[in-house]
Amino acid sequence: MINRLNLYDLDGNKINLEALGLFGIKLTIPSPSYTMDTQKIDGGGSIVVNKELNPRSLTADFMTVESTYEDSLKQKYDLYALLGSGKEFYIEESYRKGIVWKCYLDNWTPEIIGTSVSTFSVPLTCLQGYSETINFVKKTFTSEVFTFKNEGNVIIDPRKHAETKITFSGASSNLTITNNTTGDSFKYYGDIEDGE
Repeated sequence: MINRLNLYDLDGNKINLEALGLFGIKLTIPSPSYTMDTQKIDGGGSIVVNKELNPRSLTADFMTVESTYEDSLKQKYDLYALLGSGKEFYIEESYRKGIVWKCYLDNWTPEIIGTSVSTFSVPLTCLQGYSETINFVKKTFTSEVFTFKNEGNVIIDPRKHAETKITFSGASSNLTITNNTTGDSFKYYGDIEDGE
């Protein structure tokens, strides 16, 4: 059975759904919506003076591989225990690697449907309202100038995105790291010996 959804904690550790006998089927993502402040203009009509993206309500559908109702219900409660801590986590569609949604588990009670349940839906809330490009694997660059490809539409800011880390190794004097996209620069006034 193909798992179409991947879950990760905020440190990038994959949550092993298969160990629970659960498989992601699909992630339903609604279109974005906005809260807009408008102002009337002379002659009729209005203009938008401020627009903010609203949180998005996503739905993740899962399938159980257990054949009895009791086992499938236990799997759903196991998933609830994993995700219902109040902490955010990432969800990713397996065919869109690196494009993730940071979500909370929304208010959810597993339903009893007949005598057996093989699929169920879990409501999720993405407060920021947009997906992110997160690469949970390390990338190594050996040249002084390199390009990190951001496949999302939000600028990666290491000050806001704690999962983005830059590690330098080697020898250097007065090290400078500059982000040419944002213009931000980090400087270390001192010497670094190789191996530090």
